[in-house]
Amino acid sequence: MKKIYSLIYILPVVLAAFLIYGFSTMDNPKNDMATNEAATNTIEHFNATIGIDLPDAGTSLLYSQDELVSNPGAGFGGANASAITTPGTLFGYGNQQLASNRMADDFTIPAGSSWIIDSIIVFHYQTGSTTASTINNINLQIWDGATPGTGTVVAGDSTTNALTASYFSGIYRVTATTLTNSQRPIMRSSINMNGVSLDNGTYWIDYCAGGTLASGPWNPPRTIAGQPLTGNAFQRLGTTFAWIAAVDGANAQGVPFIIYGTTGPLPVELSSFSSNIIGRDVTLNWTTASELNNSKFEIERSVNNSWTKIGEVAGNGTTSSSSSYSYSDKNLTSNTYNYRLKQIDFNGNFEYFNLSNEVVIGVPSVFELAQNYPNPFNPSTKITYSIPFDGNVSLTVYDAMGKEISRLVDNNQTAGYYSIDFNASNFASGIYYYNINVNGQSNFSDTKKMLLVK
Repeated sequence: MKKIYSLIYILPVVLAAFLIYGFSTMDNPKNDMATNEAATNTIEHFNATIGIDLPDAGTSLLYSQDELVSNPGAGFGGANASAITTPGTLFGYGNQQLASNRMADDFTIPAGSSWIIDSIIVFHYQTGSTTASTINNINLQIWDGATPGTGTVVAGDSTTNALTASYFSGIYRVTATTLTNSQRPIMRSSINMNGVSLDNGTYWIDYCAGGTLASGPWNPPRTIAGQPLTGNAFQRLGTTFAWIAAVDGANAQGVPFIIYGTTGPLPVELSSFSSNIIGRDVTLNWTTASELNNSKFEIERSVNNSWTKIGEVAGNGTTSSSSSYSYSDKNLTSNTYNYRLKQIDFNGNFEYFNLSNEVVIGVPSVFELAQNYPNPFNPSTKITYSIPFDGNVSLTVYDAMGKEISRLVDNNQTAGYYSIDFNASNFASGIYYYNINVNGQSNFSDTKKMLLVK
């Protein structure tokens, strides 16, 4: 019975230790285990039995910061070694899905160019694995902001498993004094990016991984022999959900990754993008300098960082001439809105432009009944008005004799900007009047004249 009670108290401690080891944010030499030379195959055996075509073979290299090897051929079984660089002490960063630990690093697409990204390669290990990969889940998203977590996500997401293949890279993560240690074989994993198209600018990849072992997955830092400072990566800690600089001691680190796909001229060169607010309506205007295989633009709107498609406008295919476009978003309530454009070609490829427009539909400070537009009109015209307080609103149209001919509005409305169309198809040419009455915290009444000409 005493043994059972002891187990009851011991098991939670063991489980807690297991979780702390598996989900910590940094893998340091203090977490090292005794080397088991039988824990993995030799590099020769791996190469002889791999039997696969590498998933990125035959595709174009767009970007690479794949530096990991510090000691070529000096690792276990003749493999390459990736040794911690003095004065650093870090094997790898916690990048575990279960702990919500994420890593991020940036890349830049040069001016005048665009990339269609097929896949992105990232690197992980789980301590104690063999050369058969234990990585079974990676999600990755691309931000167009100044740092990860800012701006907008333009590709991928933080939930979908986009892993297509994971295999031994031929590199072990080690210390400089234990080059033949075999307990951290680094895996090279390919993530499917579905041919996303991006124009010139700076972007951030942001990702995390899952695996079948207790330890990790860990993300080794970019390793360049004799160079303690290797980049400007970030780590997001699942304990605080805050992005912090990825460092080893006092030295900023990058993380290794590779981008594959195709490159070419910008499918669409955007020369301007602006917005115009009239009452509760927002009109977006944009101009292209040239277009290549342009099927359409999708217009997306964001409220509280949640993007939704609200419409689309047909493109002009292929043209070297300037083209102008517009789209109207009508009858908005008081709020802050952001708009962006997604350009799609006839093959289904797409790109987001590195700009957006923010507009604020606020609460008006005064009552106002605006002059209808157009005026004179035939047969329809728009009437706009603003109310700074909630109230019961009545908007009525009268003929020249003062007879009510149409009740356009008769209900309670919140403070804001409003517009309504008046269709006079069934009425004769002549002078008409429209009147607004507001009953609430403050009362308001006004009347204006309009002219129908058929």
